Amino acid sequence: MIRRLIPAALLLCCANAALAVEPAVPRGQLSDAVQPASYDLFLTVDPAQERFSGVTTITVDIKTPQPFIWLHGLGLSVSEATITQGGKTIKARYTEAEPVTGVARLDLASMPAAGAATIRIAYTAPYREGAEGLYRTEVAGKWYGFTQMEPIDGRRMFPSFDEPRFKTPFTVSVSTPTGNKVVANAPLAKTTPQNHGMTLFSFAPTKPLPTYLVALAVGPLDIVEGAIPPSAVRKTAVPFRGVATEGQGSRLAYALQHTPKHLALLEDYFGIPYPYEKLDIIASPQMGGAMENAGAIIYNDNLILLNPNAPIQQQRSFGIVSAHELAHHWFGDLVTPAWWTDIWLNESFAEWMGVKASHLWRPDLGISTGLTADALGAMSIDSRKAGRPIYQPVTDNTQIASTFDGITYEKGAGVLAMIESYMGPEKFQAGVRKHLRAHAHGNATASQFFAAMADAAGDPQVLSAFKSFIEQEGVPLVTVARSADGKQLTLRQARYRPVGSAIQPGQTWVIPFCAKFYAGAQSTKTCTIMTGTEATLTVPAGFEQAAVMPNADGAGYYRFALAADDQAKLLALGVQLPDREALALADSLQAAFDANVTTFDALGAAAQALVGHKERRAALWLPGSLAELDRQTLSGAASAALKARIGGMLKPELAKLGFDPRAGAHRSEPADRQALRQTLVAGLFFDAEDDGITKTLADAAQASLANADALDVGFRATAWSAGVKALGKPFASQLAARLLEGKDSYERAHAAFALGHTQDLALAAEMRALALDKRLRFQESLSIIGSQFEGPATRSAAWAWFKENASVMFDRLPGFSQPRLIEIAQGFCTPEQRADVASFFPAWIAKLGGGKLELERTLESIDLCLARKAAHGAELASLN
Repeated sequence: MIRRLIPAALLLCCANAALAVEPAVPRGQLSDAVQPASYDLFLTVDPAQERFSGVTTITVDIKTPQPFIWLHGLGLSVSEATITQGGKTIKARYTEAEPVTGVARLDLASMPAAGAATIRIAYTAPYREGAEGLYRTEVAGKWYGFTQMEPIDGRRMFPSFDEPRFKTPFTVSVSTPTGNKVVANAPLAKTTPQNHGMTLFSFAPTKPLPTYLVALAVGPLDIVEGAIPPSAVRKTAVPFRGVATEGQGSRLAYALQHTPKHLALLEDYFGIPYPYEKLDIIASPQMGGAMENAGAIIYNDNLILLNPNAPIQQQRSFGIVSAHELAHHWFGDLVTPAWWTDIWLNESFAEWMGVKASHLWRPDLGISTGLTADALGAMSIDSRKAGRPIYQPVTDNTQIASTFDGITYEKGAGVLAMIESYMGPEKFQAGVRKHLRAHAHGNATASQFFAAMADAAGDPQVLSAFKSFIEQEGVPLVTVARSADGKQLTLRQARYRPVGSAIQPGQTWVIPFCAKFYAGAQSTKTCTIMTGTEATLTVPAGFEQAAVMPNADGAGYYRFALAADDQAKLLALGVQLPDREALALADSLQAAFDANVTTFDALGAAAQALVGHKERRAALWLPGSLAELDRQTLSGAASAALKARIGGMLKPELAKLGFDPRAGAHRSEPADRQALRQTLVAGLFFDAEDDGITKTLADAAQASLANADALDVGFRATAWSAGVKALGKPFASQLAARLLEGKDSYERAHAAFALGHTQDLALAAEMRALALDKRLRFQESLSIIGSQFEGPATRSAAWAWFKENASVMFDRLPGFSQPRLIEIAQGFCTPEQRADVASFFPAWIAKLGGGKLELERTLESIDLCLARKAAHGAELASLN
């Protein structure tokens, strides 16, 4: 026996000798030395316990034999690890070599050979409390488990090669207490009773998936059958279900009715049948947003649990997010980025396509205008020096989280909309179809997408424009001048720079520039490609004296400036402009003020000219900007004067519509009219602080606690905020009880929002303490604290509290989201606050392993606010 042990000992010695010099940890992509071919996951999941266990079996192809194997695992307690090859089992030692991002290593007792092998790892791990990895949540005394793997949290649930390029089949089995149900990516193959009150759920193998799309839901779930019939593209029905926590199944009816409509619209656009065997839509109370897991989309409760007569804003959110996540089943799931560098294309495309499909589903909800609003919001981020391009090389795991921001989603979608507007929808669609068919069930890069689009366009300048906006940061500003005879426009471009910016001049883009001309009832659109600092555009015959809109359809990702006469002509059209163009006009006027090119009085006049627009965003964009200016920079008489000016704009518009806060009072009206009213009411309460609207809302809020019909849900968040302000602690206490005890996630969200908006300092302190209560979901805690950072009266105290409780707040967030918490301080606007932020967060960045860009953006936001205050200080101080 001793003799037989000697060779094994020598082999272990020799293998370890090879590791005498510790191999460098791969902080980005793993090497190609070992590649996965398939996974077998066996999990024991009882969400009522604090830990789960698993056995992961990975079939791999060893390309380059080494005495160690790099893979991923994070927070796993491994009890056994082996690798089997050709009937021989080699013992391995598992180590999490980089514990922040979960890079792990298997040290092998002997050298494997090249070829097929099987890795087997047994382990236990804790459930996560936030939405990352396999997390658990309690609802009405019962426990549930859900998953959230993107971007790199699959390694928290099972050891893996956790990169998007490694697409393999997964065969999943879950043992759970009898009475629980389990939902996964693939159809259920069978259930098997086990000892000790357990049941084994065994699922069919999936189609090739990356690890970040693996999904589970476990618990006493309500599962409701739906129906997705055959379509013109797909000849068979798709098995379809809605899944929710116990007692919530009846609230899935709306989502079950409308999800098939989104799916049909997407199949029609892509020309490819839905790529997976079934579809489950799953409601999780702890999920932040939604995740496109193939065949098992997990949503936050609020997005798919809709009561009868759900408010317009909830219907809109459902439509946008549902279509977005379903679009990913082609763009992301069927064709997956090879690495996180190209995740922008995944998210940009789903954002753009989700809006396109959901607008076709419900044109009355104003969804397409939201795409422009989101792109303009991205411009606010992109206007800073501290930033990044859409296409950002990722060489370290700590950089991955920063690629999921407004630049990826909203700017990327805005650029796609601009390119489609220039190319034309038919050519753009042809390029998309070509790309998807070429890489189905595989991986692709952005370069391959560009090639398909250029081929479809038949215009090499399109590819240049694409890359111009993808590969560099910033927002173009196009200045438009009309020739004396009106027959030609001269276009000049430069990078937009707000006052106080350290951005250097000289940057240019290849800009697909489209203008629209308005002459009476006639209009026409014409386009050109700007390839240098200057270009010309011929004005169509008959439109030489027409009003010119330099961003046709609001589709261009740029801001514009006009000569005074042309700006006056465009503003005179004002409320007659199409929704997206009115919004783009409002943003460019706001940007001119922020750059100190125009005055406060001119901005106020523009706000007055557009406030009568029928589209809520176009109407309220500039009054909302004035209110933000007030919250950040004004106090005393000047603040009161600006609030009165905002109220003077909004009150007549609300009077035209009429206002009754009772449930269903305006239900028969078109959706856009209802949405406009709700936005005007919110503006009058939050921005104008109008006493009359506050009393009306507070009365309805108080009545609603006993009689739900006293208050339409569409006004509830605003009315409950008014109740907290006007009625104080007695009302707030009742609302807090609803927040802590309620089962309805949408109602809980409104309660948290309202409680966070108190401006009473003593009550605000109580609400901050409430935010630490573990019965609150992390989104609810953040809502309370984030709202206090917005309020001038509570901002300083909230910051002092945050510094004392930062560890609790960071811990409550999923690791992926933690760096974003730094941006909570972006609303500050004093030198003292800036210095405090600059000194506080660096230690947290070191702990988190990320957040540098978020801090740079936050500090620059404060700097720009200070510069704007200095530039416009005199005129703002004179408000009365």
